[in-house]
Amino acid sequence: MAISKLTTSSEAVKFIKDGNSIVLFGGWDPMSLICELIRTGRSNLRVFAHSYSIGADMLLQSGSVETMFYSSPSKEFSPDGCDGVYSIPEEVLRSQLSASIAGTEYALMPNIVDLLNASPEMYQPVVSPFTNAPQIAAAAISPDVALLHVPRADIFGNIQLDPADSCRIAEILRLADAAKTVVVSAEQIVSSDAILQNQDATILLASRVCAVVEAPYGTYPLGCGCRYKADEEYISSYINAKANGTYQDFITKSLLADMDWSAFLNKLGFDKLMALSTNRRGE
Repeated sequence: MAISKLTTSSEAVKFIKDGNSIVLFGGWDPMSLICELIRTGRSNLRVFAHSYSIGADMLLQSGSVETMFYSSPSKEFSPDGCDGVYSIPEEVLRSQLSASIAGTEYALMPNIVDLLNASPEMYQPVVSPFTNAPQIAAAAISPDVALLHVPRADIFGNIQLDPADSCRIAEILRLADAAKTVVVSAEQIVSSDAILQNQDATILLASRVCAVVEAPYGTYPLGCGCRYKADEEYISSYINAKANGTYQDFITKSLLADMDWSAFLNKLGFDKLMALSTNRRGE
């Protein structure tokens, strides 16, 4: 008999221990889970950020991160000058996660010198046995935990995108399968019948998911597919606070106040959330 995996943010983050490695997918940041990690003081995390966005940035600014490998920083968010942070091409990170899913030790990549400088333990020079051309063996990445936000899930952990979400997004989020443990937040908990009626939209089955948290507006201040827009005013304030040295004060008074996600949404207010909403059902 299937067992419900529906839980709270505070319970879900117990799957993540100090020193664990986690993978994040920029733009699908599970902000209720990330805020809970920061509030509970997780430390020495090793983060793989597929597209650097606000979730990775907040973990980095909070001091929770020991090392981070990231791809594709956005124009809004950047890890400027932080120690222990390495930029790698998106296709390299995807290949490393894919190698783990395929059960291979490494992926072969072109001879990109910057990779060798980033991490000798993850990137080693090799020579092609066919052409003697220099290549790089990029170690497969199997993070301890994958954290992501999705539009729909049932209580058992079957997770889906909305019909309007692109195939490319599905391909990226399926890389969560490389992790030993998958923890998700969802805009909406739906029935298992609703999941069955839209099987083509499923990106991971319940067997791969350990915990599900219902978190409406769960990528705020980013947008979520067709459901709601990003809060550009908040994002601008966030960026300005980093630039002028008032970041910690800004975070304390806004997103990282000592409250759960429901309390945070109440603080934002109904009018704010409705102004951002475009299609709450994702249809």
